[in-house]
Amino acid sequence: MTNCYTTWDQLQNKMMQNYKDAIFSNLYKLVGSIDLLGNPIGLIENVQEGFQDLFEMPYDGFVQGPLEGGLGIVKGVGFLTKGVVSGTFNSVSKITGSVASGISQLSMDDDYLHYRQLQNSKKAKTLVHGLGQGMVSLASGVGYGLAGLVTQPYQGAEKDGVGGFFKGVSKGIAGLVIKPVTGALDLVSKTSEGVKNTANFFDEKPNEMRKRLPRIFYGEEQILRNYMLQDSEIMYILDKLIPGLILIDTFVFMITKYKFAYVITTKQFILLEILKKQILIAFNNDNLKAYESQQKEYKIYLYNSKIIYKERAKVKAFIEQKKECLVIKQSDEKIHQFLNEKLKQILQLMYDV
Repeated sequence: MTNCYTTWDQLQNKMMQNYKDAIFSNLYKLVGSIDLLGNPIGLIENVQEGFQDLFEMPYDGFVQGPLEGGLGIVKGVGFLTKGVVSGTFNSVSKITGSVASGISQLSMDDDYLHYRQLQNSKKAKTLVHGLGQGMVSLASGVGYGLAGLVTQPYQGAEKDGVGGFFKGVSKGIAGLVIKPVTGALDLVSKTSEGVKNTANFFDEKPNEMRKRLPRIFYGEEQILRNYMLQDSEIMYILDKLIPGLILIDTFVFMITKYKFAYVITTKQFILLEILKKQILIAFNNDNLKAYESQQKEYKIYLYNSKIIYKERAKVKAFIEQKKECLVIKQSDEKIHQFLNEKLKQILQLMYDV
């Protein structure tokens, strides 16, 4: 601001009034864009654009001739239909998706919530695609609901004893109702999303071709570091093997040895075979009970056996899954030091020691 001749108090009042006017004039847009309300602003804009095309296209066509005018009428009606269908089903998808997300939290089942988040990270590109994803969500809701009657009490007892058992029973009973209802809402949401995207299928879309793999962020603080191609490649592979990983987890540390990568994220410990693009070991960090470092092997003790483990002849030479622990036969001093440091940090974060 230059050449402003006024008192400080008057300047402050004018600035405050300007900000207030801007806030109130755009408040309806903020409220109208809330997903829980179905994004009514988006619906109105889609319908408005459709009616605008309905009148403009025939007008522009008749200026050139009767044949072009007829084509303009057809195009205008098509764009109006697309706007109404796209806006309506977008609102239905937003409302049901938001309600489903809220209800799903009542299940208190981290595994189900994690799975649902991965499923919802996949966009429904067409009606058929959306209907298929919705049916999978419904089936998984029913499946997780029935399985939770057994797994929740068992996991609770294994971790917290008798109190954990009864807590698991309550979770299992709640999940028997909540998870299928969530799945049914996801079916409606994904099908509606598929209808919307089908209506917009031939619209111009931005170029999504990358010149390099996306940069990754580190740690719970989402720290930005210098671009590391190897880190980006590893995270890209993991995101393909575990869809949606980048959306719900954050890269922390990694160390590579020959063709293997030991990766620790904010939620998981992963051993990846890089060339074959295969996860050999994966378990949640909160599943870690203890670890033991010996001269030529490393023992990892877990609360339960809920891990990914690929057993092959070559892999079995240095990884062995026993009943009480997971044994990594590794004599490399650098790997030992890395595992000691990072697993210790995981336990410290879990137990605040």
